[in-house]
Amino acid sequence: MSRIKFLLKINPIIIYLLYILFILLASFFFCEIYSSRFNIVDENNNIILKNISFGHGQLIHNIFYFNLYYQEVHGTEFYLKKTLALPFLIILLAKISLNFFFYNISKKLYHI
Repeated sequence: MSRIKFLLKINPIIIYLLYILFILLASFFFCEIYSSRFNIVDENNNIILKNISFGHGQLIHNIFYFNLYYQEVHGTEFYLKKTLALPFLIILLAKISLNFFFYNISKKLYHI
């Protein structure tokens, strides 16, 4: 019973800030491991948009740099091969910053 009273006395803002701190630290370690394992970032920790996996990379690259919504596969241009939601979310974040840490942490904080 005393533990419950102790938890009720803790300010919810402090709990939320500790949670945010945990998310930031976990995201930082994830980014370090992920960027060392896969070729998705350059030496300045900026995202290489063309190297994003699951077939979204070329589409995101074309939208970001050329404002064209198509994806070329084996010489054929596909205009509706992928849905709009994920590429446009990544482009929205990329317009702010191409930094991989910013992208990953903002994605994680959005889901809180």
